[in-house]
Amino acid sequence: MPSSSEFPELIRVIAEGASSVVHEGRGDKGLPVAVKIARSAEFDVSILSEIQAAKDLKHEALLEILDGGRTNEGRCWLSMPLLTGQTLAGWYPPIPDLLNALAPVADLLDFMHECGWGHADLKSENLLLDTRSSEPRLVLSDLGFISPLGQIAKGGSPAFLSRHRLDGGGLRPQDDVHAFGVLAFEGICGRLPWTETSGDLLLRSIRSGSTVAPSNIRPDLPSALDRLFARLFSSGSSEGSAMGWLDSIRTLFGLELSPRSLFLEETKQEPPRSFRNRDELRKWIGSRLRCANPMDVTPNHEVTRTLEDLMGGDPEHLSALLAWLVKERLLIAKSGLALFDRPALAIRSLWKENRHG
Repeated sequence: MPSSSEFPELIRVIAEGASSVVHEGRGDKGLPVAVKIARSAEFDVSILSEIQAAKDLKHEALLEILDGGRTNEGRCWLSMPLLTGQTLAGWYPPIPDLLNALAPVADLLDFMHECGWGHADLKSENLLLDTRSSEPRLVLSDLGFISPLGQIAKGGSPAFLSRHRLDGGGLRPQDDVHAFGVLAFEGICGRLPWTETSGDLLLRSIRSGSTVAPSNIRPDLPSALDRLFARLFSSGSSEGSAMGWLDSIRTLFGLELSPRSLFLEETKQEPPRSFRNRDELRKWIGSRLRCANPMDVTPNHEVTRTLEDLMGGDPEHLSALLAWLVKERLLIAKSGLALFDRPALAIRSLWKENRHG
């Protein structure tokens, strides 16, 4: 970590939590930053874990960490871009806009779970509206309680915790999906889903799955939405994919399935010395690709043709090429197809830079 001599200039406190304080600050070259500082030595490990996890989890929906170190008092800190937009807790756009903005967050959760991590403290206040892009998008700004799956996590706001978490169970993907459902409900309906909203009565509502039906709050909503939320919040819910659950809602509103992150199947099998034709190449590439939400993934013809050209007749280059595309998130999945996230010409240029850089 950088030394405390690079500690940003602090301007004012903009948020406070149990484990840290967030300041508006001035970083390198006077750029505005958000500076998160541990409250005490007890919480230094949370800052360190957040920095490490952010290095491993590069994703468009995760606010990047710019710098980090220790203050003169020895407390750990990190800095992030300062976003001036509101949080999801205060943003109530039309439902299609909300669902579009939530899609990358759902993909980030599935990506985290595939990498063995659980967020443990997902809530509306942790999702910031990023106005730097042409369309509204939400970014996750806090990994303070990120924990390995299976571990009993320390963090969490009661209204967003699953029954499993309240009962002290180890962190599962389903627990983050449950929290994602709570914030989606809040974004759609303008309130939490529970019949009771504070204290022991809130915890009782969560444990019993006692929720308010969305259509009782907004009569314009389809009754099928009531069932999707009721199933998610019921005890024993088995929803393990945030994107799969979100897409169930998106289809109710006539929206396309959202792009998903791709992963490589673990295998020691190298590609054959040669492929008889492009269909055989396409089939082999598809056998290596998968999504967090179980789904067969096949490269489209543009991807197959481009990879055939880039491997230059040497199949041994194909595994490295695929690994690079997936790691850099240049290859995504949509409706069962693997697609480039930018023009093939740009992919070719980036690959050449990577090979010779």
